[in-house]
Amino acid sequence: RKVQSSKNLCALAQRVCQKKMRTFGTYGPVNPEDNYVVSRTEELADFIKRVKLGRYIVIFAPRQTGKTTFFQWALDALAADTAETYFPIELNFEIYEDYTAEDFYPSLYEGIYEEIQRVFEARDIVPSEDLTQFLKDTKLTDHVAMMRFFQQFGAFLGDEKLVLIIDEFDGIPRDALTGFLHTLRNIYVHRSMRACPYSAGKAQLAVYLKSEKASNGYYVVFDHRAEPEPRVETETINGLALRSYVIPVVQEVPSQQIQDST
Repeated sequence: RKVQSSKNLCALAQRVCQKKMRTFGTYGPVNPEDNYVVSRTEELADFIKRVKLGRYIVIFAPRQTGKTTFFQWALDALAADTAETYFPIELNFEIYEDYTAEDFYPSLYEGIYEEIQRVFEARDIVPSEDLTQFLKDTKLTDHVAMMRFFQQFGAFLGDEKLVLIIDEFDGIPRDALTGFLHTLRNIYVHRSMRACPYSAGKAQLAVYLKSEKASNGYYVVFDHRAEPEPRVETETINGLALRSYVIPVVQEVPSQQIQDST
């Protein structure tokens, strides 16, 4: 019996040795197969709920407490959502700490462009020619150009919801911070361009005129809303000067006599 017991213990020890032992992760993202992990199920569900409500979320915690891993779990959960489609862009500002705002925005767009390509490749989808050209022509020089980019990019997404996740946000250059935050708030308050037919149409017209080698164009909208306001504005979209006119169309309420006759 003692011999058999010893054999059993040896076999158990061999199985334990063959099984990969997990460790406590003390650097970078953790892998559940390699490291011990706190699942944070409730926090993740709350995060996803807030994303679906269109909220902006700030996670503030010391280093090595699982923020990056949490973001990755959130992206996996959004990708697995079959009810809605999300377009995730994941950025990391840690490398920008010593940048100036002038250098920050061009480099930021390189990261955004790579992330967009990664999403399409992961989905095995080839973006449209118009979107491909739009992405190639885009240049980010400041926070205003960034706002225009996200608004126009939103028009291409259709019903998809853009999710922007920024890790190590405190690495953003100090001279870029104020403008960047104002832009995020502007996008949040006014939503994306895809929710605004006026802006979405302007973005699509700019893409078309660009494909026709035009240098400028005109965009005319007849506003039939209850209290329309005239508007004239000129802006440059991807190097193309677009002059927009919003013309109010006031429809008079039929007189009582006309209503009675009908």
